[in-house]
Amino acid sequence: MAAPTPGHQQVANQDKIWAYYQTTAPGIFSAASPRLNYILHRARRRATAARPSLLNIGAGDGYLERRAQALGWQVYSLDPDETAVERLAATGIDARVGYIEKMPFADGQFEVVITSEVLEHLSAQHARDGVADIARVLKPGGWFLGTVPYREDLSPNMVVCPDCGKLFHRWGHQQSFDADALRALFPPGLELQLARPKLFVPFQVLNWKGKLGACAKSVLFLLGIHGSNENWYFEARKR
Repeated sequence: MAAPTPGHQQVANQDKIWAYYQTTAPGIFSAASPRLNYILHRARRRATAARPSLLNIGAGDGYLERRAQALGWQVYSLDPDETAVERLAATGIDARVGYIEKMPFADGQFEVVITSEVLEHLSAQHARDGVADIARVLKPGGWFLGTVPYREDLSPNMVVCPDCGKLFHRWGHQQSFDADALRALFPPGLELQLARPKLFVPFQVLNWKGKLGACAKSVLFLLGIHGSNENWYFEARKR
């Protein structure tokens, strides 16, 4: 793994958090499958090549990579955690250790790049730098698809480390996205085509009470009444 540059410092501070979840507690990602299935469905509609090249940034438990691989796509993955990368590489996926703002891939390499629940973990500047590098590795006409939390209130998940006293978000989130903050991510040449609130309900991991609550929340969402745990879904295209 290459030594992080100064620009990686804030990202690297979260490496231990995600190394823990991705290797010790991967079950945390079990609720992500409806969201990832939706993004991959949209990617299939956007991709035009016979065997599209897809890069997923932020491996999680590797669910999206495995699904895309089963479709016969050329699948690549980028993640700071060496163990997660090694696990994916063992399945034949081209997985690499690295950071979003300086990726080890060639200019114009991918037809589709995906980041789902990644950009909120970065500072505003790091997120913009990362999206600029995504624009670099996309082919002309290529698509950048992803999600971030919808208008997240960060305060309920702020906690204090009992050892050092540092205040931090329990999931490592550093920013919240409204429509203006989302639009500000995209540099000239990478045009935001679609941005809308989306509710992904993980019925498969809910008990009956959770399913009833999720149904009620889904009805409110359809009526335009927004609450917590929703997402922005976005699509941007490189000119």
